[in-house]
Amino acid sequence: MAATREDACDVDSWTPLSVSDSLGILLSVLPGGHKRAVDCTLAAHNCQEVEACSAYYLIDEKARDAELHLLPECGSERTDHCEGNVAKYCENDNDGTLYQASYDCTLAGATCIVTEAAGERYADCQAPQLQQCEGDETQYCDGTRGHLQRNHDWSSQPLDSRLRRRLRLTLRRNRGH
Repeated sequence: MAATREDACDVDSWTPLSVSDSLGILLSVLPGGHKRAVDCTLAAHNCQEVEACSAYYLIDEKARDAELHLLPECGSERTDHCEGNVAKYCENDNDGTLYQASYDCTLAGATCIVTEAAGERYADCQAPQLQQCEGDETQYCDGTRGHLQRNHDWSSQPLDSRLRRRLRLTLRRNRGH
């Protein structure tokens, strides 16, 4: 619900099943870095208040990093892989250290997959293929509505979730919002 409100207010556009950019997955894996922003967004009365709530993502980066520090380190290189249907993936803290987080893709009705981009392996969740919608602006249909891809094709190049969010905030500021 919070991701939908942020998207509708053009504050942030979340990727539904990405382990590093799905608000639902991030909230379940690293709640300390996301809970206050989600609670604030759900209580907001208008888009101006929803936009103000996004400040909590940056304010709570220390809480997110503290949770990451409780996880095992990945080492100097990514060790993303699937164990059954659980995505084991590396997340960066503010110092650049990689920590191994995990998410059971079954919880999202998805399948764990490993892809490669720029010579790096990435574990992620993937939903069953859906029918393609008509129109250039619509990425896919789920049977009830079309979904737009408004994230500047970042999905083809995996980025750290905080970097992706900062890029979006910068783009939004540059558009005059």
